[in-house]
Amino acid sequence: MPTVGVTASCGLIDYADIRPRQSVFINGAMGGVGQAAAQIAGAKGALVIAGRVGPADIDAAEAAE
Repeated sequence: MPTVGVTASCGLIDYADIRPRQSVFINGAMGGVGQAAAQIAGAKGALVIAGRVGPADIDAAEAAE
């Protein structure tokens, strides 16, 4: 797994202990770590809330979940 995936995984799983049905705000969800975090949180059953940069970024973040 690339460094961005390991960073996102450590943050969400090891430190935050993310659980299903929790809400997760991801600031900078269009960066490498942010995209990985959105995917990991979504896979864990969490509600992903992405920081808004622009309409195209929101569409891309939703597609990444």
